[in-house]
Amino acid sequence: MLTFETHNIEPALGELAEAACRYFHDRLIAPDRRGEVTVTIRLVSNSVSADNTQMGLQRRDMLAIKKRGKPTPPDQFDCVVQRQNDVLETMLKLAHEWIHIAQVASGRYMLLGKAPAPGKPEKFTAQWLGVKIGLIDQIPYTIRPWELEAHEWQHKLVSEFVDRFDLDEAG
Repeated sequence: MLTFETHNIEPALGELAEAACRYFHDRLIAPDRRGEVTVTIRLVSNSVSADNTQMGLQRRDMLAIKKRGKPTPPDQFDCVVQRQNDVLETMLKLAHEWIHIAQVASGRYMLLGKAPAPGKPEKFTAQWLGVKIGLIDQIPYTIRPWELEAHEWQHKLVSEFVDRFDLDEAG
């Protein structure tokens, strides 16, 4: 299930972003998981301070859930995306976060560990394609395989979405 919200966003951008999110959802979430996975996307104006609101998909939403002693992917995601300076950059940012949601929902990328007590540091182990690769904070952003994949695919995903409008108009 997908819930899409906007906060201080122009109506045309909100409409386009919601259509993109619905496309990304259907394109990236496996059909057999769609009924189990709940995603809330909030698109907020770029006047919202990052200090006040956590942006992107939060680590707590990526924590694997233990079922019968085995880590399984979470099924609830809450993501805040800040409007970028132009429409294309906003679409790319949404696509990037959707790729992470799909990575986690499919179990390809998970964080293992427990949520820390208030005031304590996180100590989450990143797991990619079933292999534990280390504490997430010790893996440089530029070599994290889930980030490399998201950066590679975000452009393709947005192009697919835009191309659908070209096909609709041609037919």
